[in-house]
Amino acid sequence: MVSVGSRSPAGPLRRPVALTKASEHSLNRPLHGGNEGVASLAPISMMHRRRFQLALSVALIALAGIPIARAAGPSIVLKLTGGTGTRRIDCAGKKPDPYAVVKRGSKVRLTGLVRPLTAAPRWHVTITVSRCANQDFHPSWSRVVLGHPNGSFQTVFAARTPGLYMAQAVSGGGKPRKQRFIVIAA
Repeated sequence: MVSVGSRSPAGPLRRPVALTKASEHSLNRPLHGGNEGVASLAPISMMHRRRFQLALSVALIALAGIPIARAAGPSIVLKLTGGTGTRRIDCAGKKPDPYAVVKRGSKVRLTGLVRPLTAAPRWHVTITVSRCANQDFHPSWSRVVLGHPNGSFQTVFAARTPGLYMAQAVSGGGKPRKQRFIVIAA
């Protein structure tokens, strides 16, 4: 007679372990009893497949976000030359900011760089100079400046009227860069 199973040292004959419909069903039973509102256990291969799909979708979303972050705009550096020193002054009653001191009648050179370099043969920067009046800056002068192929730009502002000024450069939807200066009577 052939016996099916094995004899354990402690006792009677045991049945071999085999997956039956009842044991497969037990793999899909709820975690904490009850049928509603509780996730069921999925077969292991299904869990691995879902994890892979989730990881893949997260990676694709991250890769899709890279061009959006770059499309936010270029980085701009704005420098102001022609001043003789600096003073800490406030226009709007807030904390004092450093202002470059410029004598009336002199020329203020506004130079800068835009990074990353654009592939377009012609690009521009909008430079606006605002004057402080009634504790706020109001635009008083604006110029669209064509940029050079190396990413640099420059223009000149004639400082005729004494007062507090703020120069601002904007290009391609990037964050504006600002420089403040004060024109004093010489």
